[in-house]
This record gives sequence, structure tokens and C-alpha cells, in this order.
Amino acid sequence: MTSTSTSTTELQVRQDGHTLWVTFNRPERLNAATESMEDAIIAACRFADNNDDIRVVVFEGKDGSRPSFMAGADIAGMTTLDSAEDVRNLEAHAERTLAAIEGLRVPAIAALDGPVVGQGALLASCCDILLAGPSVRFGFPIAKTVGNCLSTKNLTRLVELVGVPLTRTMIMRAKLLNTDELARAGAVSEKTETHEGLRELTRDIARDVAGLAPLTLSYTKASLLRLRGPASDNEELVVKSYLSEDSREAVTAFLEKRPPHWHGH
Repeated sequence: MTSTSTSTTELQVRQDGHTLWVTFNRPERLNAATESMEDAIIAACRFADNNDDIRVVVFEGKDGSRPSFMAGADIAGMTTLDSAEDVRNLEAHAERTLAAIEGLRVPAIAALDGPVVGQGALLASCCDILLAGPSVRFGFPIAKTVGNCLSTKNLTRLVELVGVPLTRTMIMRAKLLNTDELARAGAVSEKTETHEGLRELTRDIARDVAGLAPLTLSYTKASLLRLRGPASDNEELVVKSYLSEDSREAVTAFLEKRPPHWHGH
């Protein structure tokens, strides 16, 4: 059976048989996330959780002039961060989105190609099966761009995906990992030589996963999350990084398309 759930301008959502396809739809901005897009993602996850006919959810990015999964959050939205409460609200909103994906009762597949940066990389790390096209650029160039830091929860997600050494490399060298590097780290299940091949592979694997025992997959997802146990919080450092002089300068520099001037304050 094929049906369609609610879509928005920034997010296309459609059900095809047992698969729910969620497509980020801001190709002109390389699918950079906005708060309204994140709200739509949460709604799509809720739709999947409440529909027993859905057995797998696929996240992908709409192609523009080149393939892109999600090139982070829309940095223009960070210009209004003036207080610790603003930062906490921003982080809480992003975390609700990630938790909705991570907590899906069914497996989530991420079809990656082009930029998979910042929020896009975190979103991918919340999925269960990662597939990669030929031009993936995965990472967190925040030491070059906005000068903030990641929460403990998000660092944990990255470490689970690529390990501590590559997490350090990505952040401390502002390095983006390519398709082969992600494959060597074991982060992606399979890779393809073409973007069209990625589409075909994603369809095939979604169909295969949808045919497996739903409770086995659902309970395994929930059990793996329990392995984390309690984690200490670094909220104070996250707030300080967003409100620093360096971060304000970095956001301004990004929007003005110039290199930032770092001062360590």
C-alpha cells in the first residue's frame, strides 16, 4: 500500500509501502536545517511511530546543483543568540530532533552524499544504517566556522560512529571525512560509485530491512541506547562557547564570506 503523509516546503515526506521517505528540501542552501525543518522532522518521526505499517524510515537530501545530505544548521539563525537561555533553547530544539530520530521504533537509514556537516552529521549518526555515495564530506568544521563546541550527548554519538581518534581529528583539525574514510571507520554499511547507484542501493536495503522481524529490530535499537548509561553534562561549556567573542565574530565572518579572526575570548 502506498500513501503520503504531510509534507512542508522544507521537508518532503512520503510513504511508499512499508518505507517512509523523508527528504530535506532546501537544495539552494545545501539542505541546511532550520527550526521549522526540524519541527517537520519530529512530526515525520511521530507519524512513523504511530503507523504500524511503516517498517523503516529513510532520510535523504534533495539534490540541487550538486548532491547534498545536510550542510549543518542555518548559521543565519545564530545571529540572535544573546543569552544563555537562547543557547539552551537552540540546543534543546536540536536535541529533540536528534532524539526523535534516534528513538524511532523502526530502523532509520541515512542516504549520504555531498555535505554531511554539523547538524547533518549528527542526524546521520542517529540513524541505524548509513549508506554513502561517492562525494560525501562528513564532519564538524566548527573550529573554522562558528567556534562553538558539541554537547556530551553529541560527542557520544560521534564516538559510537567513528571512534575517539576520528572524532578528535574531525573537530581539532576541522577535517571533513570522505566516503572512503567513513567506510574504513566502519561508519557506513555500503558505498556506491555514483549518486544514482546510491538511490538504487537505498531502495533495495530499505525493502530488505522492511521484510525483517520488526520486534527484533525495534528492541535491538532500544537496547543499544541503554548501553550508553548516564552521561555527564557539559552544558556550561556549550553555552560559553556560543556566547564567546570568538563565536560572534565567526558567525559574522561566515555571513560576510571572510575568514574569522580568532582571539580566544
